[in-house]
Amino acid sequence: DVLNEPAIAWERAFVHLLAELRAAYPQYELAFSTEHSLDDELSRQTHNNVSTTIISYVVMWVYIAFALGQYSRGGGWRRWIVESRVLLSFGSIVLVCCSVLMAVGVFSWSTKISYIVAELLPVISLAISVDDIFIYSDAAQREIRHVVLVCEKRGVRVRRRMIRDAVVHAVAHVGPSMMIAGLSETFAFALGSVAAVPAVRTFAQFATVAIFVNSLMQITCFPPILYWDATRVHQRRVDCVPCVVMPVRSPPPPPPPRAAAGSNSGDETLK
Repeated sequence: DVLNEPAIAWERAFVHLLAELRAAYPQYELAFSTEHSLDDELSRQTHNNVSTTIISYVVMWVYIAFALGQYSRGGGWRRWIVESRVLLSFGSIVLVCCSVLMAVGVFSWSTKISYIVAELLPVISLAISVDDIFIYSDAAQREIRHVVLVCEKRGVRVRRRMIRDAVVHAVAHVGPSMMIAGLSETFAFALGSVAAVPAVRTFAQFATVAIFVNSLMQITCFPPILYWDATRVHQRRVDCVPCVVMPVRSPPPPPPPRAAAGSNSGDETLK
């Protein structure tokens, strides 16, 4: 970049001169382009779409938080605030951010991060990890429901060790396929690293590292988060405020049995 600074300065001065000529002679249609024009246009578009990008991230986070929840019917708001998955979705987004930062850290010594990479890389990583999050969460919830049903039939109490084993079985069931899918996506972006277009090549390099690291984190760091959240739900701790425990509402006692009409008089008659 230091060696290219004189050429970049000349290109900017050239673009500024042609822009002044186009403004001075509006009756002529003047079109021009330089090697740095694509990066300048991408930077301008990215700066204009910052608010849209932030809103899209927030909407995706809210969608993950409510879609992961398993809401029971008839439980009311007390069960909703327990069975929501806001903390689980936040933990998955933190893992995505860590994978993106890892990719930026790997290439920061040799490649300057562009605005298109900063805008699209988190979106691509989050879109790919959302599938893994839903698959892991659905498999774990199926295993936990099976454990709860078995314990209810046997009349035993569900313990944390049982929930841990259920999460382990779920990860062992879907983990290999998720890892193979992650390696396939990594290989696909690695092929884009040999593209002739500099913007595509740079983005593919960043995406290769980010998706590979994200796949490793999904199979190593996400299961403990999933186990912690499942334990929180089983202990009826409030989402986002796990120090608060919702009390179990005991059903009202059944009414006393009524005596059959005329039973006493019948007995007295027989006596």
